Amino acid sequence: MTIRARLFDADGADTEYDILKEGLVDGHERRLVWVDVDTRTDADLTPLARRIELAPGLTRSLGHPTGTPHVRQYPDRVSLSIVALEPDQDPEVVDIVAGQDWVLTVHDGTLPAIERI
Repeated sequence: MTIRARLFDADGADTEYDILKEGLVDGHERRLVWVDVDTRTDADLTPLARRIELAPGLTRSLGHPTGTPHVRQYPDRVSLSIVALEPDQDPEVVDIVAGQDWVLTVHDGTLPAIERI
């Protein structure tokens, strides 16, 4: 599994970020942590889900996507599932979970659109 995290800082340089070590950045309105995960195994998602405090049901749904686009709102975050379309590739389900200062994307394998960021 590859977990890539990046800290986007409006007042400084954007940097690589160790989400499993550092956790989320709370209360910084000019910072955003983006975490991208390119596999959906429960064993791999569980440590990350614990670190960013995802509910067990949400963690299970990230590991087992239905392929149906949806939006779900929670008290402190929103979850949506979309289908990414890339030239010469099969459609790929991408799950996105966003909180106040962070965004998590989960998908299977490499997605060129995400790699370009």
